[in-house]
Amino acid sequence: MARGEGGLKRTGPREGRPHNEQTDHLFLHCPGIQPLLHYAHDHLWFFPIPATLPEFILVTKPLTPLEALTNILVLHCLWAVISQSHLFPPAHIASNLFSLFRFTLRACRARFPQLFRTTPTATPIRTTTFQKTKKKKKTREGRPISPPASSSSLGVLSMRRHNLANLGERGRSENMECCVIGLGTMGASLARNAARRGARVVIYNRSPERGEEFVRKYRHEGNFLPVHQLEDLKTSMATPRLIIVMVTAGDAIDAINDSLLPILDPGDIVVDGGNSNYRDTERRIAKMSQRGIHFVGMGVSGGEEGALLGPSMMPGGDPATWARCSALLTSMAADDGVGGKCACYCGPGGAGHFVKVTHNGIEYAIMQSLAEGYDILRKVGGLTPSQLHEVFTQWNAEGSILRSFLVEITAAIFSVRDTETPNMLVDMIRPHAEQKGTGYWTVEASLHYGAPAPTIAAALFARFLSGAKELRAHNNLAVPHPTDHIEWGTPAMSVFLRQVRSTVELSTIMSYIQGFEILKAASNAEHWNIPLAEIARIWRGGCIIRSALLPIFQKAFVTTEGRDWMSDDLKHLFTDELLDGARRTLSLATLNGIPVAALSASLSYYDSICEPNLPQNLVQAQRDCFGAHTYGRIDKPETEKFHTQWIPSQL
Repeated sequence: MARGEGGLKRTGPREGRPHNEQTDHLFLHCPGIQPLLHYAHDHLWFFPIPATLPEFILVTKPLTPLEALTNILVLHCLWAVISQSHLFPPAHIASNLFSLFRFTLRACRARFPQLFRTTPTATPIRTTTFQKTKKKKKTREGRPISPPASSSSLGVLSMRRHNLANLGERGRSENMECCVIGLGTMGASLARNAARRGARVVIYNRSPERGEEFVRKYRHEGNFLPVHQLEDLKTSMATPRLIIVMVTAGDAIDAINDSLLPILDPGDIVVDGGNSNYRDTERRIAKMSQRGIHFVGMGVSGGEEGALLGPSMMPGGDPATWARCSALLTSMAADDGVGGKCACYCGPGGAGHFVKVTHNGIEYAIMQSLAEGYDILRKVGGLTPSQLHEVFTQWNAEGSILRSFLVEITAAIFSVRDTETPNMLVDMIRPHAEQKGTGYWTVEASLHYGAPAPTIAAALFARFLSGAKELRAHNNLAVPHPTDHIEWGTPAMSVFLRQVRSTVELSTIMSYIQGFEILKAASNAEHWNIPLAEIARIWRGGCIIRSALLPIFQKAFVTTEGRDWMSDDLKHLFTDELLDGARRTLSLATLNGIPVAALSASLSYYDSICEPNLPQNLVQAQRDCFGAHTYGRIDKPETEKFHTQWIPSQL
């Protein structure tokens, strides 16, 4: 069907094109479409870039002001209907679109007949999307500039009516639509990540203004639909719905869940991507399941940049539920460096959030170990920030077992100068480290499951101590630090640097071991069957604790089927040079009054797991002496218990 010289044309098999019975194309000659989009994007705050819709064909050509007017009218009418499509039953979206398209076209043709002509049928049309067009150059304002179009290119806007008309029947792909609730740092980045993967992303924020600002700022990245009320999710998303909640852990999660219960339908999936306590996650799973709604507790690590470019994802809950939503979420995860993605099913119940909490405990320990190493370097070695930058850069070099994201950013920190003073910025920061609770939960879990984690505990207590102003007011008792520092560039400095590095290496290894021991103990107690080899793998990319050590742990768990972290590769790291360097460094720090709680705890942990005869025989004798708690003998079976009257009774 053709309409004379008009721009509306339906193509079919009789016109020489391959015909798909499920697809009709509508062609409108709209030359210069991309410049129009960016003009509208820059000057009309209410104009979302319609190229974020799937199945649009965009070809550029210079346009006149009248053509721009026509394009604005047509495209804005189209987008107005689509963006508000939740007002209509999904099956009727296409007919509404087509009617408005035809009405607008007739009006434009009557007013500007010279702008319209029949689209040549011999020109092949290649379906693409705006995101897949040639990469744009950037202007000073950061706007993309369209590449110059060839003189033969046609301005064509194409829309697959079938795809729009049958959203209700097809339910869209479960993997290509989601809602993100909460546009904080992590939520906003995850929403952009999903949109960049081709998903249609419905966004909700408690403050509607934030959602509108988000769309204005990032609409060029993908297909976003802001809703102002949670009730709008009922009509703006096809079932089954995938809802990703990214709000502050605690009561806020429960409030969102309570608001979602009357809105969602059985079979819908809610993913909590925050740092929730795993016990809370298990309670929420039970509550939501009563209404037929599936709940997934998923740890997400990587910070703002990781959430955008690819985080590490640690989901838990029902494995069938994860299988239904894993395609989109896994595509959003970071690459692991060996052909996989940094996302894996961690186990039932709250296992996913527990793995993330333990990840954060390891993070605490490594960060504190690096901080104590830095403290020794500057107070004993007298290193300046620029020298510290050089040292940490060497620690992060290829082949180093310290090579990691945390060492990398630490090196970068020492190179940033304060904008208000002549000093480096790190020297102007108040020495008080805050915490949000995950380190506390890790230590609590280590106590609950009987998995000692002294380095993680020391890191947590160090943060508490840094904020204990009254306790730390007794600085008149302090031991003076050395004033004669080791000269930079001398052999003595080289030895000193190697020893400090060995200390930090040992503490980093022990931090991972303690974390994996917590995971193993909890998995056994809760019957989670956490795949430790897979956990080591998904921590290799995207997350905060990614490092060169993780492949070693992954290999060990694969070899032992998840039973043990020890391997020949790990044994070879515990060299005499490493252990001697750690002992000398900690002795030096202690002599100079430098607190090294995490580094000391790591060495003590290593010595404890290597020492066959710990002094707890005396502790047990004391317990039996004052409380008749009994004891076991080394020459008797472990099941036999004994009691001795150590002191003559006074009764």
